[in-house]
Amino acid sequence: CRSGGGGTVQHAICALLGVIPMPHQWTFDATKYIRAKNYVDKQSFCPMVLQSLREALRPLGLGKGRPLRVADVGAGLLSMLEVAAGLAEGYGAPLEYTALETEPTLMEENRRALLE
Repeated sequence: CRSGGGGTVQHAICALLGVIPMPHQWTFDATKYIRAKNYVDKQSFCPMVLQSLREALRPLGLGKGRPLRVADVGAGLLSMLEVAAGLAEGYGAPLEYTALETEPTLMEENRRALLE
């Protein structure tokens, strides 16, 4: 580990643990990561969870002048916007969606995508 090695898993683990310096050529693309994660999440979304959420929202009286208000903390690439919009539409309610994300590259991607 201390020798620095090549591009091995051991080298990566040592760098992540701080045993050796982190290589400058390593990069992390948050947008690519979140896109891949969103794809996996969408494929594994459990319909029973969505049904439970619909049932939990029913007593709020949405669609009778009451909007569905969502604060998406750690919004990433807004993967929950589609889910929230579907829920609001199902109740005939307007949607008030606030996205909070600390990663500037993700918010820039969101702005670009929403303006297209």
